[in-house]
Formats: sequence, C-alpha cells, structure tokens
Amino acid sequence: KEREEPLTEDRADYIGKISYNERSSYRRGLMNAGVNLEYQARNFILSAVTGYQNLNDRMFLDQDFTERAVYTLEQKQKSNTVSEEIVFKSKSNKRWQWATGAFGLYQSLNTKGPVTFWEDGVKDVIEGSANTAFAGMPANAPKLHLAINNPTLLVGGDFDTPVWNAAVFHQSTLNDLFVKGLSLTVGVRLDYEKMSMKYKSISDPTDFNFSMKMASRPPMPSVSVEAKNLIANAGYDGKISDDYVQLLPKFALQYEWKKGNNVYATVSKGYRSGGYNVQMFSDLISGDLQNSMINAIKESEQFARFAAMIDKYAKKADVPEVKEATRYKPEYSWNYEVGSHLTLWEGKLWADLSAFYMDMRDQQISQFTGSGLGRTTVNAVKSRSYGAEMSLRASLTNELSLNASYGYAYATFTDYIEYEREDEETLKVRADYNGKYVPFVPKHTLNIGGEYAIT
Repeated sequence: KEREEPLTEDRADYIGKISYNERSSYRRGLMNAGVNLEYQARNFILSAVTGYQNLNDRMFLDQDFTERAVYTLEQKQKSNTVSEEIVFKSKSNKRWQWATGAFGLYQSLNTKGPVTFWEDGVKDVIEGSANTAFAGMPANAPKLHLAINNPTLLVGGDFDTPVWNAAVFHQSTLNDLFVKGLSLTVGVRLDYEKMSMKYKSISDPTDFNFSMKMASRPPMPSVSVEAKNLIANAGYDGKISDDYVQLLPKFALQYEWKKGNNVYATVSKGYRSGGYNVQMFSDLISGDLQNSMINAIKESEQFARFAAMIDKYAKKADVPEVKEATRYKPEYSWNYEVGSHLTLWEGKLWADLSAFYMDMRDQQISQFTGSGLGRTTVNAVKSRSYGAEMSLRASLTNELSLNASYGYAYATFTDYIEYEREDEETLKVRADYNGKYVPFVPKHTLNIGGEYAIT
C-alpha cells in the first residue's frame, strides 16, 4: 500500500515481515457443564436447565508487533459463570401453544493485564508523549525538555468486571387463526442487567529530569535551569457500575400448507449488552502521568518561581473520567425478516429463502485506541444491514445428499462521525464513516457441501 511519506531506510526492510523481539504465547482452559431436568405432565412440560462455565487463560503478547523493545502485555483472565433457566410450556399440537419462563445468570471475571514499557517504549512512547506538552510553543519561548530516567516502566492492571442478568419472558402462538395453517406468535422478554468494574491500575513511580533554556536578551544574560530526579505518580483505583432494563418484543406471522411448507414474516427487537474497555487504562495512565509530571515540575525547588510560565506554556492532557473513557453502551436493533421453507420433489429437495433488514443503534465496533496501546470497543450511532439468504439441500439417493447456501449482506453506517476538540468551544470532524461498510460483515458468503452415509 502506498504511503504519503517515504519510508525511512531503517524501517523499510521490515515491511511485510513479522519481527517480534519477545516471545508471544496463549493458553486457554475451558470447562462447560450442564444439567437438564424435564417433567412432563398431561397438559404441560416443566424444564430446568443449569449451566456452568469455567475459563482460565493467559496471554503473553509483544504488543508493538516490531523487533524493537517497545512494550509487552501479560494478560490473565479467570471467569466463572452460572446460569439457570426455568421454562413452563404447553404440549405441542395445541391450537394455543405457550411458554413462560425465567432466566438468571451471574458471571465473575477477573482480568490482570499489566503492560511493561521497555527501553524503546519509555523513550518513544512515554517520554515522547510527555514532551508533546511543550510542543507548539512560540519561537521566542524558552526551550523546555523532559527526559525519563526509568529503564523500564510497569503499568499495573487488575480489573473485576462481574455481571448479573435476570429476565422473565412469555411467548404465545395461536394456530389456525381465521384460516387453517395461519398462525400468529407474540412474545416479550423483560431483561435486567447489572455490570460493574472494580479497577486498580497504577504505574511505577516515574523518575525524570527537566530543563529549561532561555536565550540571552541584552542586557539580560541567557538562563539555563535543570531539575533532576523529579518523581511523578499516576494511577486509578475505584469502582463504577451500570444498570440496564430492556423490554424486547417479538411478532411472527406464518402460513403453512402441507407438511414442511410455509411462508413467514417476523419483527423483533434485539439487544446486546454493553461493557468496559479495560485496555483504555493505558491511555488514561499516559495522560495522568503527563499532568503529574507538570505538577512535579512546578512544585520543584528549581522551577517554583517559573510556575506561572509553565502554566502558560505547558499543555496539560485532557483526561476524561474513568466511566466516560471505559464504558461502551449496549447495542440495539430492530430486525425484520420474510422467508419461506419449501419441501419439493416428493420430499427429496428442501429450500430455504429469506430476506432481512436490520436497523441498528449504538452498534459496537472494535478499533485501536487513540494512542495505539490496545484495542477498544466504541458505539457507532446508527447502521443498517439488509440482504438475502438461500439454501438448498437435495437427497439424491438414500446415502448421498448435496447442499449449497448463499448469502448477501449490505451493511453500512448511516450515522457515525468521530469528532476531536480543536479548542474549548470548537469540534472538528476527525473521521466520517457514513456510507462506509461495517467491518467484519462479509458481503457475500457461499458454502457448498455433500454427504455420503455408509450404513
């Protein structure tokens, strides 16, 4: 891919190559268990499904993906999830079929994700970011420079993000409505979710030097001031939480003739829970550390008398609140679908045809953080997706069957513009994604297969 600026010689040799300087690895342990109990009475069925999952994984990652010693991540996750669903439903083959139930889930998740900045990372990322506080100064301003003495810098990360979820639901289907074969289904689900995050992300104390040089202005001589081994601290320790309540309806109309032939139309509201971006703490720590350095300079013995000048020229980082920076909202959608299931060729050919339209709000999108120090989930304001799917399955003999399926989806953003602050009163457009494709949604999918059974 062409670049607007020419590649420097020292980086050109690495384009298209994987050049880690630290070993990366991933290990996951996963256990699932479940118990399904069912009681059948004369007129109803009562079932209870209990589930349990244990997750234990560990990842070591050279997160700068280069041969340089910039920064690495060690992430460990431990999770336990318990769920219970109880359903009370009618027997099948009734004119009125119904199901009522309740669902509950609790998930505990602890994530430890310390990031270590090595020699190149301390100089290029931490020190480079800190010196941007003094960038853009007028030509006649004093020359200010900051140098970090730490050979490495550890940014700790310990996060507990438990989730509580509870729901009650009901669905009724009335068969042979007005005419034989016509059925109407109405369902509703009331969903409650509580999420919280207990966080502790603290960096090592940062040891740095700071110098200021002012050129001579007759009759005043030049001035050079330096403070060594100043200490700055940055960190976050606290807890946040969010509660969500959603009412999710569903409507379906179906007409069936013979056996295995029908046409249908459905409308439903979809919901996907939100969460917290724990990797955003690297950006928060970076901004907090920059501001802590400026405060340490102003409070030092050498620069106390220059505090007003430092306030004038040093640009403090605009660090958002933890909740604002880390939280991403739930995703909502209205889903519309029409289709048909057909059984042809004396029961030897099955065809499924459908068309859909999805209107989505606050769609969750993964992207890199502004600093590049990790991945984050953000919400696009609005997007839409529409398309069609078709699948065929033919039984050629008792042993041989062939199948094929094709899907088309056109998913684009309809309201998604990112802004950045130009000054205290003005926002400017940083990126306009309206009309762009939603990532990771393939436009075309095709699958062809066959099966031969040996009996």
